[in-house]
Amino acid sequence: MQQNQLSLCFFHLPSDTYQWISINCGAESYTLDTKNLINWEPDNEYIQTGMNKNVTQTYINITMQMKNLRYFPQNTSTPNCHSFITDDIGKYIIPASFYYGNYDGLMKPPTFDVSVNGFKWMTVVTSSSQDKPIVIEAIFKLDHD
Repeated sequence: MQQNQLSLCFFHLPSDTYQWISINCGAESYTLDTKNLINWEPDNEYIQTGMNKNVTQTYINITMQMKNLRYFPQNTSTPNCHSFITDDIGKYIIPASFYYGNYDGLMKPPTFDVSVNGFKWMTVVTSSSQDKPIVIEAIFKLDHD
């Protein structure tokens, strides 16, 4: 099983009661989803590791956010983390989506762990035959101590 090899994701993180941060992992620039009227920003301000790649094998149901990704080719003991400055709201809705799309041409979809605030959230098992992204969502209470 491969670990910590791939981060295919997009996040909506509430920055206050009325706003969200919409992050397109692996994107090179800001994009507008005209269908849903969401402004997506690249994730390079939130992470210092990994590489960007375009997904060439896409399926009909894939949104523009799934057509690029951030992956982590180096296998290190240091986690690959997106870091966000949070306020004192305490609870955050974090939806994330993952899509392999054979971006590397190897037909070897990775398995990797996703953690929030240092705690394992889940293990993501991607598939080479999947025609839809894996979508997960949870509400987290973050301690500021």
